[in-house]
Parts: sequence; C-alpha cells; structure tokens
Amino acid sequence: MHESSEQSVTPRYSQAMLQLAERLGISLPDYLSRRLVGLQRVPIQWQDELWEALCQGSDDPLTGLQLGLEIQVGHLDSLGMLLVTCDTLGEALEELLEYTPVISDGGDFQMRREADLVFIEYLPRFDVRQAERAEAALGSLLNLTRWATGGRFQPTAIWLRHAPLAAPERYRELVGCPVHFAAERYQLGFAPEQLRLPQIQANSVLRDHLRYLADQMLA
Repeated sequence: MHESSEQSVTPRYSQAMLQLAERLGISLPDYLSRRLVGLQRVPIQWQDELWEALCQGSDDPLTGLQLGLEIQVGHLDSLGMLLVTCDTLGEALEELLEYTPVISDGGDFQMRREADLVFIEYLPRFDVRQAERAEAALGSLLNLTRWATGGRFQPTAIWLRHAPLAAPERYRELVGCPVHFAAERYQLGFAPEQLRLPQIQANSVLRDHLRYLADQMLA
C-alpha cells in the first residue's frame, strides 16, 4: 500500500470527471484541467481537489454515481481493455482484484463468497468525498460488467456504508437493482453462477498483451 502522499490515479479517470462536468454544465476552475496536461499519473491530492470541486459545483448529490454509470472502458486505462477481453466475468473480476492500482491506488477491491452470493467489496483509502467516490466505484463496476456481458449480468443488490445522499428510490431507478444503506461494507452482490458469464469482447491474445502492459506499469 502506498502512503497517501504517493497515491495516484490514471489521468483518464480525471478526464472522465472533466467530461462529466462539461456535459452537466458544471463550471470548474481552469487550473484543475490545465495541470493534468501531459501527466502520466495524477497525485491523489489533486484528484481530491477535483472531486471536491465537481461535487460542490453540482446540484445533484448523486454526481458520483452518475459518473460511475457513465464510465467507459477507455477511462480505466489499459485495465479497462484487459477486463473486457477476458473470457468470463469471473476471470475479469480476478484481474480487477490484482490490477486495480492501474486505475488508482487510493482503494482496492476484494471478492468473497457468503451464503449464496458472491460479493465484490470496495475498500477506499481516502477521506475526501468518500461516499460519492464509493458510489462512483460501484457504479462503474456495475456499468462495465453489464456492458462486457452484453447486458446479461444481473446484480442482486448494492450495499453502501453511508446514508442515502438522495431519495432512496432514485438510486434504484439509476442502478436497476436494490440498494441498501448504512451497511457494514461498500459492495456489489450477485449469484455465483454469473461468474461463468461469457464476455462479448473476449480476446485471449489481446488480454495477454494487456496483462503484460499492466505488469509493466506496476513493476
């Protein structure tokens, strides 16, 4: 685990935030975008400032969740393509657990089985806008798993540690599944058989190449 002063984020994720702000008509200070030019990684403190400005500038308390649900593969650097070129959803989730730092080392994912469900838990390591960022992380996980499986992935529910930031029914409208609040963990749950779902962009040759690139980035 990196110290907070050393943690960083792919600039592609920061660009996703800037693009969302532009679409929503949110005015952000110019320096937040100018200083990203040419960067290979964005310091976590800068990302904190971007999150704070985005949330303060928006009149929608679910801006973080909206960001997650609109995230595209390219916003996740090489890991995005690595995940969608895996043969099955289960394989992709295993890769996510190992290579999350390619996107950001400000948080981790863990997978566990409990009773009749599989859970992907998100473990944030930051304090600034933690609720909004956790919603973004789980929203992007939900969005990409649905896309990668051609819409066949069906979550059981999402669990959030915080109280709802907006009307609870709005969460369900956005994510299409039950959402539980004030939970012990940030997590997405689903039936184990969905780990075997094939992915529509599976490509073993490209996957292996992207895994090599991810290893190089983390070396």
